[in-house]
Amino acid sequence: DAFGLTYFNEDYIVVHLRTGDDLKERGLTIPNMVKILKEIKKYDKNKKIIIITAMHYGHHRTSNRFYTGKLWIYNDENYVENINRIHYFISKLEHELHDIVSNDDIDKDIMHLVFAKNLVYCDTCGNFAKLIGKWHDQYHSIPS
Repeated sequence: DAFGLTYFNEDYIVVHLRTGDDLKERGLTIPNMVKILKEIKKYDKNKKIIIITAMHYGHHRTSNRFYTGKLWIYNDENYVENINRIHYFISKLEHELHDIVSNDDIDKDIMHLVFAKNLVYCDTCGNFAKLIGKWHDQYHSIPS
């Protein structure tokens, strides 16, 4: 538990869920849920699920003078929809849910994901997810 981090061993499946700004393509859509659930099913049922999600938003609709776009903006409806989708995803799990982790410090979430023994992520959930997968694979390919 160095630096306030828990390193999830082989008893856990650490699952990255993209939540927040993009509900149409990269977020927790039905196709992305199906991909993630399919990957989880590859693991024994005795492993417990740790969900890591950041609920990321690009900016608040009233706080950015430089970007006036309407995409990736926080609003209450989007937040509620993300929570509903997380609940729906959990209802489809066949493994036991052990915890949901979401730190204010995204670096901690990255460390949990990269160092986890068993990682599940969706490559259609954006570049963050792809990088996490790449870093995880690189870290775990280093000879001990």
